[in-house]
Amino acid sequence: MTWITRFEQPASPTAPDAWPLQAEAEFWSDVLDEKLGSRDLAETVPLLFSQGTDPRYSTVVRLVASDVPSPGGIDECTGVAAVHLPCADNLDVAEVSCVVRRGRRGEGIGGALHEAALRVGRAHGREKFWAFTVEPPQLAAGVATLPTQSGEGMVDATSRESRFLSDRGYRLMLVERTAMLTLLSVEDRVRARDEVRARTTRAYECLTFSGTVPEELLDAVATLNFHMSTDVPTGGVDMSEVWDADRVRAMDHERELAARDQLVTLVRRVDTGEFVGLTRLLKDRSVAAIAHQWETIVVKEHRGHGLGMLAKVTNHAALASTWPSVARISTGNAVQNEHMLAINDALGFETHGREGFWVMDDGAQS
Repeated sequence: MTWITRFEQPASPTAPDAWPLQAEAEFWSDVLDEKLGSRDLAETVPLLFSQGTDPRYSTVVRLVASDVPSPGGIDECTGVAAVHLPCADNLDVAEVSCVVRRGRRGEGIGGALHEAALRVGRAHGREKFWAFTVEPPQLAAGVATLPTQSGEGMVDATSRESRFLSDRGYRLMLVERTAMLTLLSVEDRVRARDEVRARTTRAYECLTFSGTVPEELLDAVATLNFHMSTDVPTGGVDMSEVWDADRVRAMDHERELAARDQLVTLVRRVDTGEFVGLTRLLKDRSVAAIAHQWETIVVKEHRGHGLGMLAKVTNHAALASTWPSVARISTGNAVQNEHMLAINDALGFETHGREGFWVMDDGAQS
């Protein structure tokens, strides 16, 4: 019998009762190893701890599966589900994550966790459920495929994950390519930045900072984060978010709880002072060699000037003095985001894996 227990947030990521977070991190790391042959994209325990800590913007409910009614540690945990509940926007959405210990899959543990997660979401008035799957870099030859609703991108229709979600009414909405860049030497990165700067209009300039967002930039970052939620491919799913200076400051606080640092380059229109672009790198303090590319956005009205490339190469050059130990950068982009994929290909990113984005809508099924 599988017992499902609600897990309460511990006082810290290292507290004795934080073992469900350790289990979640370990089990997902195993999935990455199996699917991608690498654990480079594994989430840390502090990152999981930080999620949903500001109820103005989101909360997270975690559920633990076990063979015993009152599990007391990671050895008694067979699976973990996390239900992410937006609180400032997307109030009809719950993002559901379920992972089962390696060696215990196929026993109905994931199904039990998923059903419990849906009950949590519905109890909070959520009708739409989002889920993500880790996909290998390439589809096996001759495998049956499942396309997205738009027809752009596909996954293996026969995989355990695809069958699990399809059987429960989820639709594949989006496929992302994850990629990894091995950084050039410091000298070559500076040279690349200068070459891109030389061929880019002087109507725009870059401003780079690390750590906490400066007070005078809070509103600009909030505006650009809003554009990030509305102006990129989402598979036809509304993911728009409400952003203001308070939310940016809350994001900084959550990042500190996650033990992560950030390096940000903004693009500013010189004559008006308007900030029109942003790119952000994140780095776990416990991981020396890898940084993760997060947002890159240029406001629609200012595209076509090479500003996305300018922002990225400027940030890469700044890595040398900010995080000299970083040798690789990960990123992820929707397969229909051809412009950003072209930028990343030009920078030398190579495919590392793929992700599927799935949606189940209770309202559409009623």
